[in-house]
Amino acid sequence: NTSDTFGLESNNFPTLRQPVSMDAIEAINVDISNYDTTITGATGAVIDAVTKSGTNEFHGSVYGVYRDKDMVGDHPVTDAKFTGFNKEETYGATFGGPIVKDTLFFFVNYEKYTRDRSAPSYGPLGSNAANVINIDPALISEAQQIARDVYGADLGSLESPSSIKQEVEEYAAKIDWNINENHRLSARYSKLEQVEPNLAGSSTSINYDSHGLSRGPSLGLNSRWYDIVKNVETSVVQLFSDWNDNFSTEFKVGRRTYDSLSNVYSRLPQVIIGFGNPADPDQAVPPYLSAGADEFRHGNQINTETTTAFGAGTWYVGDHTLKFGFDWESNDVYNLYAQNIWGTYAFNNLDDFRNGRYWVYDLNAPVPGAGLDSIAMNYKHRNTGLFVQDTWAVNYNLNLLFGLRVDMPDLDDVPVHNQLVQEVYGYDNREKLDKALWQPRFGFNYTFD
Repeated sequence: NTSDTFGLESNNFPTLRQPVSMDAIEAINVDISNYDTTITGATGAVIDAVTKSGTNEFHGSVYGVYRDKDMVGDHPVTDAKFTGFNKEETYGATFGGPIVKDTLFFFVNYEKYTRDRSAPSYGPLGSNAANVINIDPALISEAQQIARDVYGADLGSLESPSSIKQEVEEYAAKIDWNINENHRLSARYSKLEQVEPNLAGSSTSINYDSHGLSRGPSLGLNSRWYDIVKNVETSVVQLFSDWNDNFSTEFKVGRRTYDSLSNVYSRLPQVIIGFGNPADPDQAVPPYLSAGADEFRHGNQINTETTTAFGAGTWYVGDHTLKFGFDWESNDVYNLYAQNIWGTYAFNNLDDFRNGRYWVYDLNAPVPGAGLDSIAMNYKHRNTGLFVQDTWAVNYNLNLLFGLRVDMPDLDDVPVHNQLVQEVYGYDNREKLDKALWQPRFGFNYTFD
């Protein structure tokens, strides 16, 4: 199963691209409305892709695909030029053949995809940026100097690349073994790596952060940027056996790991400095200068490990094909979302920044006595399925299928106990308890001077 285990992506895959190179696929079967009881976890169409195998002859391919924005049509209504990317490149190779003729075969493939798109262009007054923020460059230089002299920290710079490059790289290998005339073993391994840069911190719109505070327009230094790095590894072993003319079996075991990590460019706390209202030093208003790690990336990590097993027997009895068996899946999920674990400082102006007078200081921390892992969602969910079905070939034009499937899900349900909720609010006041349970999810902690 190559669907998105955790459920964050819009394309239903765990990464930007499909998990298997198209040039490594031998055949694709699409079932729009399949009532086969052996299929688990599907609510609509099922796409089954069979990867290529080696043969008695060595064979391979080298391929490449290129397109740029000029190859994409203009908007059908406004005639606006396409700006979704500058160019996309895909190149790869496949190779397969015999290790032992008629018995043991191999197949490997490699593919790399890159998408180059224009970086958002933001700059201060006097710059040639597409989006000019009403901040004087001299004020930015002063903020950088204060950070170095007073706090010994580097807030970063306004240096920005002309374009952003997203990269996806895939490796795969497959072994097929004809053990004898009646038994065949197949083993496949693949790995996919993705890097997606994010130039966060700048905006021309007025928006609000998790504190309900206005965070725009703003100009972000490059210490605010981060990469989302993803790795997906899959391995599967299948054994096909024909025991006689009427009975065959298939057994399959698989494992998939999915890792997603926000790789920040700086481990500073988030720092926000206002420049907008010198007449009222008690009120910070836009525009803002943003620096330090984005508050949502202080601890942002997803790791899932999926283990599967499948076994089925097929028995041919006259006009009937009986199929029965089981499938089992276990998902081990770790999701660390430690917002503001390094803190956020908001200052009204440069003088307050120089003197350490923050307007807002926000810090989230684990329950006292517990470590960082206590913040993470760490649980397992499992499913065991049993199935049996009969496909009856009534005549040449009519097949009837009768089947029964039972799924038995099992989910860990042991959240971290926060004793403070019980001590402060008790469990008898529903309104207060609801408020208490809602608040720690977002971790609001305000300090006002």
